[in-house]
Amino acid sequence: MESYKRVCDMSLEEKVLCHHDYTYHNILIKNPDEVYLVDFDYLKSEVQVYDLSTLIVKTLKRVGWNIDYAVIILKEYSSIRELTSDEKRF
Repeated sequence: MESYKRVCDMSLEEKVLCHHDYTYHNILIKNPDEVYLVDFDYLKSEVQVYDLSTLIVKTLKRVGWNIDYAVIILKEYSSIRELTSDEKRF
C-alpha cells in the first residue's frame, strides 16, 4: 500500500496525465518515427502505469493471453521510461 501512495504522490508532483483509453485502436502509426494518439475523451490525472496496464490487458485478450506480447510491450516501454520499483509492485 505504501508503494502505491508513493507512486500516486509522484504522479501528482510530476503532473502526469493519462489517456485512460490507451489501447491499440487509439494509437496511429504512420511510420516508426511518427506515432499519434487519438481520442482524449477520458484524459485525466492518474498514475502512469494505469495506461500501460490497460494496454497490456487489452492486447493480451486479443492474442489469446500470449504473455510474449506483454514482454514486448514492457521492453519497448522501458526503452523510453524505466518503471520504478514501486510501479513494478502493482
